[in-house]
Amino acid sequence: MLSSNDKIDKGTLKLQSFSRPPLPAGSYTVNASMDVDSSGKNTVPKSFPAIGLSFTITAPRFSLDTSLIHSVFPLAGSTGAYEAAMPHIILNRKTLPWERVIKEKDGEKRPWLYVLLLNEDELPKDAVKEIMLNKVLTPAPGISLPEIDLTAEEKLKEEKIKVLEIPAALFKGIAPLRDELDYLAHTRQVDTTDRYNKDKDQNKDNNAGWLSVLAGNRLPTPNKINTAFLVSLEGYGDVIDGTRVISSGNVRLVVMKQWSFKVEGASFSNLLDQLNGNAKELKMEFRAAEEKTFSAGILNAVKFGYTMVNHCRRDGKQAASWYRGPLVPVQIPVPFVHAYKSADKALRLDKATAAFDISYAAAWQLGRSLALENPGFSGGISNWKNTFKQEKPIAIARDLITLERIIDGKTEPPIINPEDLEPTIKEIDSDEVLTDYVIELWNKSRKTT
Repeated sequence: MLSSNDKIDKGTLKLQSFSRPPLPAGSYTVNASMDVDSSGKNTVPKSFPAIGLSFTITAPRFSLDTSLIHSVFPLAGSTGAYEAAMPHIILNRKTLPWERVIKEKDGEKRPWLYVLLLNEDELPKDAVKEIMLNKVLTPAPGISLPEIDLTAEEKLKEEKIKVLEIPAALFKGIAPLRDELDYLAHTRQVDTTDRYNKDKDQNKDNNAGWLSVLAGNRLPTPNKINTAFLVSLEGYGDVIDGTRVISSGNVRLVVMKQWSFKVEGASFSNLLDQLNGNAKELKMEFRAAEEKTFSAGILNAVKFGYTMVNHCRRDGKQAASWYRGPLVPVQIPVPFVHAYKSADKALRLDKATAAFDISYAAAWQLGRSLALENPGFSGGISNWKNTFKQEKPIAIARDLITLERIIDGKTEPPIINPEDLEPTIKEIDSDEVLTDYVIELWNKSRKTT
């Protein structure tokens, strides 16, 4: 159940420095014993044998399920002015960065995951490798390994995991400092009121919008391809603390997630400045001498705020069409409102100029794009459509078999006699096929009645 601390007001954001679980992942044993203070003539034992209960708390260790990853920034494969942006990853579980420890000691509370950033010049050619899980800690010449122990199950697993092997000097130069890790991770709670969530629809606890965030400690290199690695620091706590020195060879790190992006181009603010400098009014103007060469229909359209724009039609052909923005201060009669199924249905033909008016079509497309951008709306629509597709054929089939018809004032039996379906039912196993058959009969009956 959610506590009162998990509740969040609409439109607000909560930040927390950390969200550590009561116990990190690992194996534990609980021992219990009992001593009885007996007196008198009763022969009650004074002590009982101690009883131990062993259990294991699991958490991701060598790989990360994609369902745990909410998003990354910058986007994988994107290009942009990211030189001032700190690469980070957002996880769907708020305790994940603290579910393991980087060093086996009491009170260890630093996150065990870290976003390591390398540019294309720093990343060795064969740095990223795939090796078997049961071989990840096998000593190799010139390779420093994390000081951890594999569980009995992990020692038997023959599955490939991804590792990163980089020079020790490079790792020492970019690895987070002893007290820096705490500032590279935090949790946040976001308002999910307007976001579609299947768990919410099913009245399940969706963790109240809590997320965990891990950021790198380096800025991307301009005009280079940069690669971010979400790596495990488990077993490297002594290296971070400076008690274990790795001066040569390579350091092997387990990679949980990897994505690349290119730092190039103008920033968003620069693009806006350029847009403001090049912005012009969307209108057509004619010189006095030119007006004589245009028809009255064209001049009248321009008078009412229309302008000609390039129009790429659905069939791929290019055309010039009329467009008028919604803020032009001219009153236009409101057309009859239709339930348009596509933007093309909202196109209007101006007979005076033999050109299409795309104003309402553009508004329809803009409205749909804004609606679909809202995850709550788009998710709800998708869920409704899927439910409708499943229920409508079944309802039609039920009506065809059960509902009587009234024809010329006379009551007639249902369109489909259940006995007529018996041969088909015996030949098919799928309800979907049966429903399609019923709908086909329905269509045939409509043509004959």
